Amino acid sequence: MVNKSPGKRQNDPQVTRNGHKLRMSPQHRLNMTAGLASIGTALFLVLVKYWAVKTTGSLSIGASLADSLMDLMISFNGLVGILYAAKPPRR
Repeated sequence: MVNKSPGKRQNDPQVTRNGHKLRMSPQHRLNMTAGLASIGTALFLVLVKYWAVKTTGSLSIGASLADSLMDLMISFNGLVGILYAAKPPRR
């Protein structure tokens, strides 16, 4: 692998091949943490409600499980949006 940019070291862990920095700003890191927390909470609720439906057979808990599954999908889409928004603009 040949280093084509003379000003950047080849083994510098903060620089990728296309010159973008790998480290996130504190704001992006906070946004990503919030997105991951949202997914983690929704996943926990889905697992608990799935267990409750299997244990009790309750239809109302099943409906709540369906709602929590949709919340999980929306949380995942939110994280994808956060990651997309954190990318540097194209020139």
